[in-house]
Amino acid sequence: MTVKIRYKLPGESESKFISFPVGTSSIRKAGQESLEFRFAASVAGFGMLLRDSPYKGSADYDGVINMAQAAIGPDAWGFRRGFVDLVKSAKNVKQK
Repeated sequence: MTVKIRYKLPGESESKFISFPVGTSSIRKAGQESLEFRFAASVAGFGMLLRDSPYKGSADYDGVINMAQAAIGPDAWGFRRGFVDLVKSAKNVKQK
């Protein structure tokens, strides 16, 4: 499989294209994702919640918090824990 991505950096008008092959050794079954992938997915979910994206599906603040907490892993600088605290704060503000 080949992954192809086209994107624009903020403030730029010309898009950039990247393409890279993904071999079968990179494929994992559901539930076997890396901590990094799961944490990144929680960050993406939070972004969709903040924008009230039509693509958020069934994502909610509790799900994002649970996914992020389960994927904290080694966090020497505390950034991942800080992210979880940020999502909790956003949830509290949203509920008011």
